[in-house]
Amino acid sequence: MFHQITLAGNLGHYPEMPYTQTGDAVTNLSVATNRTYKGSICEQVKETICVWISVCRKQAEACND
Repeated sequence: MFHQITLAGNLGHYPEMPYTQTGDAVTNLSVATNRTYKGSICEQVKETICVWISVCRKQAEACND
């Protein structure tokens, strides 16, 4: 079972690709996304959320490129 999400944003940190003890590639990166909404007193609030992502095996090598 897997889940799929789509994030549109900016690369927060350059991808890093260490290898596990078994030799599998793992790429760690972050994506920063912006959101704007109206607060409790109808003021406009801008918020940036940083999402950390880990990708394994063949997909990790593709993400690191």
